[in-house]
Amino acid sequence: MNIKTLNKLEKFYNPRLAVSDYKNHLEKSFVKAKNSQKKLNGLINIRYGKGPLQFLDIFGADKKTLKPIHIFIHGGYWRGLDKNYHSHMAVPFNDNDIIFINLNYDLCPKIKLSRIKLQIIEALKWVLANAINFGGNKNNIVISGHSAGAHIVSQILGMRGENYGLKENTIKGAALISGIYEPEIVVNMEINKEIGLTLREAKKNNTISSVPLYKIPIIIAAGSLEPLLWQKQSMRYFNMLKKEKFNTEYFLVKNNHHFSLIDTLANRKFNLVKAIINLSH
Repeated sequence: MNIKTLNKLEKFYNPRLAVSDYKNHLEKSFVKAKNSQKKLNGLINIRYGKGPLQFLDIFGADKKTLKPIHIFIHGGYWRGLDKNYHSHMAVPFNDNDIIFINLNYDLCPKIKLSRIKLQIIEALKWVLANAINFGGNKNNIVISGHSAGAHIVSQILGMRGENYGLKENTIKGAALISGIYEPEIVVNMEINKEIGLTLREAKKNNTISSVPLYKIPIIIAAGSLEPLLWQKQSMRYFNMLKKEKFNTEYFLVKNNHHFSLIDTLANRKFNLVKAIINLSH
């Protein structure tokens, strides 16, 4: 692969290169998340598996009634960030009587990409087994993810639940925000030094044409300020869903790039957030 092609890959498929002040955006999100944690009714750092980072937070627990459950999976190119940058996303969900569960998982390269999916399955099993204890309705679970988290959601949507000890209709709806669904793109990029993807592992986890096994409503979104080839990942996945006649909707969020979307997902005024909340109703 020539230098020109490599530079193009880095420009279009490394969000941190596409947003020069990404660190400032992440720092602001971290502060907003921490401030929200202080105000929210949260159960923090509950272990759901044996991995070093297998913890989750539950916001909006209420044993008096059974509420819909929303599970969120953070991004970070499978190798970075954590749930503590995203706690403020719980606010619009809690305001609509939806329990918000914020997941951490072990990161590459300490574990393989395939293993991350299995950890999320462990989280789903934990939620199903314990929902009654925090007032969650295990029959009304919606899942969403941002960036690498969106890819992980696409993996979950393509699995046969009963093969992992889950019932067929565990997930009622899903939202995939600014995802990347072709990990092979990353193998030749500089960032792969931090991820450690082999071509075999990347191909194994390609979901760009992986049709979800169950016909649930699925929202796809990207930011209008993201690189066009990154946006194209979401559009291709959306077009696949349309072709397969899924109930799907695409949101191109104006004036948003990859990192501003984190705070946008915490803002109830955006149509994208409203649509995701409506998946639970």
